[in-house]
Amino acid sequence: MPAARGSPWEVDEVRATIRAYFDTWRRASPKAEVYRELAAQFPQRTPKAFELKFQNISAVLSEEGYDWMPGLKPMSNVQQLLRAEVEQFMADNPGVASTENQSR
Repeated sequence: MPAARGSPWEVDEVRATIRAYFDTWRRASPKAEVYRELAAQFPQRTPKAFELKFQNISAVLSEEGYDWMPGLKPMSNVQQLLRAEVEQFMADNPGVASTENQSR
């Protein structure tokens, strides 16, 4: 059964969002389109929820000393599950983001 709106994010939602974040960054895809696609895949979440989660991913990357996707300033209040999954994704995919920490 799908989660109700506003409920904690599930592992599959978080992992799909992290993959989409890095795919979007790599391919320079239109972010709004990606948010809509994710919301269609997980109808319990709105496109805005995915935009905010992308900003949370940027926050984790920033805290870990990595660059983050331009246009997605880090937003705190990061779910522990998201933090753990981003850290695992980075460990499993070395070189996916730079550690140059360029100014934004």
